[in-house]
This record gives sequence, structure tokens and C-alpha cells, in this order.
Amino acid sequence: MSRTAVLSHCTNCGNKLRAEERFCTKCGTPVKRTVERGLTRFPVWIWVVGALVLAVAAFLLISALRPSSTGTASVPDVHDAEGIPYPEVPRLSVVEAKTSWDVKNAVFVDVRGQGDYTAGHIANAVSLPLAQIEAGDVTLPRQAEILTYCT
Repeated sequence: MSRTAVLSHCTNCGNKLRAEERFCTKCGTPVKRTVERGLTRFPVWIWVVGALVLAVAAFLLISALRPSSTGTASVPDVHDAEGIPYPEVPRLSVVEAKTSWDVKNAVFVDVRGQGDYTAGHIANAVSLPLAQIEAGDVTLPRQAEILTYCT
């Protein structure tokens, strides 16, 4: 007598069934075989861990791609001997700025707050507060010379 592996039990009486049996030897109930596909179901905890890993990865990716909003950098208030602030910043004379404006090669950009702009500004100047520039929300013509002012 050869030994055959037991695959299942009878659904009617619970009798052990061998692989080659088509009917239960105890009660005669036909044996229904299911075809196994080779895929196994993952336990729920594996799905939960996988979902958490994907969520963390998505959060890190979004954080890395988002522009940083660290606020304004601390810039020391330095003046030269004549009292001009930030002497290292290149400056144009009024005549140079007016000449660029007259040949339609320049755009004046007022970097002060909206209240100061409303109180008074150069005619046709664009209001672009410094906070908006730092946030990256800037649309200016690339071919024009951009002349910023704050006083």
C-alpha cells in the first residue's frame, strides 16, 4: 500500500481525503477540488505597513519639492560713509534709470508693501512686495531691465 498525501477533508462528514479520491470513501459525497493559483494572500498587517511606508515616502517627496518658507533672512543694516544703506548693492543714477525707461528697456518694480505703493509710486511701476518675491510668485518680462526701488 502506497502512502498518498492527504489534501483535504470531506465537506459533508469531515473524513480525510487523499489526492486521487473523487468521492468521500465514508459518505460518498463528490470531492470538489479548487485550483490553487500560486498567489497567496498577504496578511492584513503587510498591507497596513506597505500603506504606511508609501504615505511616509509621499510626505517626504512633497516636503522635498515644496519651496522652503523659512521667512526672510537676517540681513545686517549696513550704511556707507554717506549714509546709503547696503552699499554693496549696485545702484543706478536717476538719469540712468530714466534713460532706460525712455527707451522702453526697463520695468520699475516697487518692492515696498501695498500700503506704501498705494500712497505713492513711480508711474506705471509694478507692485511686487518683497514677501511676494521671496515666495517665488514673480512674473516679469525676461528681456527687460528690472529696476527695483524701495524708497
